[in-house]
Amino acid sequence: MASGLGSLDDTSDSPNGNGKSFRRKGCLLIVTLFYENTLSTWWGTTPLRYRYTVERVPYTPYRVEEVIPMVTPSLLFSSTVPLNTATAHDRYTNVQHRLLRKRYGVHLKFVQGGSLGVFSITCLLQCLATSMSLITLITTVGDIIALYLLPQSGFYR
Repeated sequence: MASGLGSLDDTSDSPNGNGKSFRRKGCLLIVTLFYENTLSTWWGTTPLRYRYTVERVPYTPYRVEEVIPMVTPSLLFSSTVPLNTATAHDRYTNVQHRLLRKRYGVHLKFVQGGSLGVFSITCLLQCLATSMSLITLITTVGDIIALYLLPQSGFYR
C-alpha cells in the first residue's frame, strides 16, 4: 500500500506489540488531501487539481476502550431496596461488575489543505454582463408572448 502498511497481518511496531499484527493492535493512518486551482488564464481558471498521500504513523497503535456496566437481576430486584425508593440511576451506578471491551482497528485521520480559485475582475464583469443580457432577453420574450401571442393580448396593451 502507499501508506507503508503492506498488510494488516504484518507484525505491529507498537511499543506493546509483542509480535502481534496490526489487525490485533491497530494503527493510525493520516490521509493528506491537497487541492489547488489558482492558476489563472485569459479565459478563467484551470481545472481543479488534487493529490493525496497516505502515511502510517509509526509506533502508534489504535485502541478504543468501552466500559459496560453489568447489571444482574439480583441488583435490579433486590429485596433490601424497595423498587419505589431506588431510582434507575442508583441501580445502574452501583453495579459490582463491569465489562471492559477493547476494540482495535485502523484509525483514519484526514487533513486537507490547498487553495481554490482567485478573484478575477474579468470573470466578474463577464458574469454580470451575461446575467444582465439574459434578464433582458427573458423580459423581452415575456413581453412578446403577452402582447402578441396570448388570446387576451388586447388586455395587456
